[in-house]
Formats: sequence, C-alpha cells, structure tokens
Amino acid sequence: KLAVDSSLALDGQTPVELLSVFSKTDNCQMSSLRWMEKFGEWKHAECINKWQENSKVSWDLNVRKAGEYTIDLVYSCNDVADYSEWILKTGEESLPIQALDSGDRYKSRRMGGHGLLPRLRTVRIGVLKFAKGAMQQVSFEPVSGEMKGFNLKSVTISPVK
Repeated sequence: KLAVDSSLALDGQTPVELLSVFSKTDNCQMSSLRWMEKFGEWKHAECINKWQENSKVSWDLNVRKAGEYTIDLVYSCNDVADYSEWILKTGEESLPIQALDSGDRYKSRRMGGHGLLPRLRTVRIGVLKFAKGAMQQVSFEPVSGEMKGFNLKSVTISPVK
C-alpha cells in the first residue's frame, strides 16, 4: 500500500493557507457565505461562524523548517462583533487579535433587502516562531466580546524574508 502524508506542511519556503474547510471545529460551525458583488457576479467563501465562549478552531501542521513566520487572517466582521478579542496559539507562542468591523451589512440593498453582504479583509496580526518538529497545532479561539458576526475564512502563515 502507498503511504501518503496528507497533513498540511510548513516548509519555510512558501506560504501555507490554513483554510476553514480543513480545520477541526469545537462549538462553532462552518457555513458558506454567498453574496453578489455586482449584478450576476456571485462570490462565496467557506467560513467558520456561530462562535460561543468555549469555541475553538484548530489545524495540525507539520513544521519542516523552524523560523519566524508572519500570520495573516482573512475574516469578515460586522458592527456587533467589532472590537471582540481573539487569540491565535501554536505551541507556547500566541498572538492576541482584536477584530475590527470590516463593513459586513445585513439587509443590504445589493442583496435585495435581505441576507448578508460580507466584506472579507486580510489583516497581518504579527509574527510567530515555529520550532522544527513533528505535528504542531495552530488554534484560534475567542477571548471576550460579542462573537456573533465574526466569520473566519483562513489563516495564512508565511516565512519572514
């Protein structure tokens, strides 16, 4: 039999995008956001939402090269979840995050007066050190504030050049 390692890998050369569809979720839900940018131009994104106080999202990552990596989040956030606090952890390293309103609007005229018009934004939240080794877990979870209205699409980890 052929043995295949299907885990996500951090090789130190190229960025790795931890998509929500490849995550393990606890007490939150993944759903597809759909919206129309202009007439007939439909967009969609798989995002994690319906967060609770004890929610957690995680990915197992095979770190093949130790080093410093920048961390970017792709998310959308409405005015209800504005200033909510989150944390991204890996090993003993962590980064606090404060979500900012990205312009999400419910009952948008563009959506015919109903539904969500999300505005995904990419935000660089900092730099983390990864040690070389076996599988490491990257997790993302809420700390405080209103969580309803926060949608996480992905976490991108890129080597610092």
